[in-house]
Amino acid sequence: MAYALGLVSLTAVSASGAAGSLTAIALEGLVLGGAVAINPFVGGIFAFVWGGSVLLDALRTRASIATVARHAAAAIPVGLALSWCVASKMVEGAGGVLEIGLKGASLHAPLWTLFLSLGPVLLPALAGCALLRHDSFRALVPATLLSATAIAVMFLLRLCVDVAWVAFRAGQMVLVSAPALIGYGLSVWLRSSLRIVAATAFGVLLLLGLPTTIIDAYNAQDITTRSLGPGFHWTVVLSAEQQQALNWIRRATPHDAIVQMEPEVRGREEWSLIPSFGERRMAGGLPISLMSVPAYQQSSERIKAMFASFDPKAAQAIAHELHIDYVYVDGLDRDTYPGAIKFDNSPEQFVPAFKRGAVGVYRVQ
Repeated sequence: MAYALGLVSLTAVSASGAAGSLTAIALEGLVLGGAVAINPFVGGIFAFVWGGSVLLDALRTRASIATVARHAAAAIPVGLALSWCVASKMVEGAGGVLEIGLKGASLHAPLWTLFLSLGPVLLPALAGCALLRHDSFRALVPATLLSATAIAVMFLLRLCVDVAWVAFRAGQMVLVSAPALIGYGLSVWLRSSLRIVAATAFGVLLLLGLPTTIIDAYNAQDITTRSLGPGFHWTVVLSAEQQQALNWIRRATPHDAIVQMEPEVRGREEWSLIPSFGERRMAGGLPISLMSVPAYQQSSERIKAMFASFDPKAAQAIAHELHIDYVYVDGLDRDTYPGAIKFDNSPEQFVPAFKRGAVGVYRVQ
């Protein structure tokens, strides 16, 4: 969604440039603010590119300072969205794990790796840039600037706790910005005397990308493969009782409730069970991205102790310490932790709020 909103803002600025009306600028700011609220990193890059596109168009058209200054209206919703992200702790600790510079994995065959990953997209996009004319500058500068910014970010920024995350997001930005350049270049080439060569080259690129496209499209919707992969199941199946419990959590618990499952026993398969399907926050967990964060491990160890303990009062104390409102328990927890029986037998500490078979949700007293 953050990418979609970002693209809407860039599409709007590519049409109006620095000469957009105040109403259009305000609406573009609202769209950018939505992108920032959903994903501060992705939304922030789109906001930067939006601003850069306005400035470049202003320089090209020699727009007045007053004309450019009107675009500050778009910064208001973006600033509010960023403030909300900070207040809700979405970016907590991000500054301490950010690394800047061409080093580490960025130096491992950078050009070969880039073209191996994005070559069928980058090559025709570069051809489109080479054909850029004065009359198409405004329309294509956002896509060009986004592609260039994304490639720079890919190599120069990283999170020390997960060196691949920024590069992964940057690659997605290239993929959403390049089609505008490819389409423009193809339209120009197909009207030239080299249209047969251009059509052939484009067809070859399509064929090169076709196998992985088919594989990705199939894998993205495949829920029939129930076999075990390299250390994980290809498809995670939730029982009817689990689905009912997660539906109850979405429907019956307050939106700001902290609902906690045991994070370690599920590993990487169900690390987002409560946030994704129950739509509630947890006090601790072990996500597959931003790995090896000490605070995540420490909170998860406390939650593990809460599940393992046979003492309901000690478990309640841990829940209070972590501000947990509800505890989710299913058959996996009961098989792993015999102490989980306390959740059923200690209503003074844990009140059963939902129960279906081995699945239960308990309100912390």
